[in-house]
Amino acid sequence: MRDFLRRYRETNEIAAKPQGGDRRSTIKGKDEELVKTIVREQNDIYLREIKETLQKTKEIKVSVSSLSRTLKRLNLGRKKNFSSQ
Repeated sequence: MRDFLRRYRETNEIAAKPQGGDRRSTIKGKDEELVKTIVREQNDIYLREIKETLQKTKEIKVSVSSLSRTLKRLNLGRKKNFSSQ
């Protein structure tokens, strides 16, 4: 409440400020091709393993959730191979 009053006194507006941050992907162009290659060569790879590979080879820091969104955007599915029990 106090923030709204202060904002009204300063700007004559009570609307809330926009929320959120920069959600653009850091994986673009050749890095996308690298992700595609990694997933095609080893389609049962974990997201954290892809993350580690990108960090070691390209020094790209990316979150697991960002990788998940990138794979979804690129229509790259991963299928886990379970050994017969």
